[in-house]
Amino acid sequence: EVDDQSLWQSAVLGICCVTNNSRYTNEVLSKVVDFIVNSRFEVEILDYEIEILPV
Repeated sequence: EVDDQSLWQSAVLGICCVTNNSRYTNEVLSKVVDFIVNSRFEVEILDYEIEILPV
């Protein structure tokens, strides 16, 4: 959790993947989003952003 710690029933998550292959990174992070969306948890993703930083 990287933001909104004081808000009840709200969370901002930060997830990272370290690799030298941007295509693989995008695939992994997209699967994380899909996992959360398709989970049995009662969550709603309001927005997400994938940012790949070149080395």
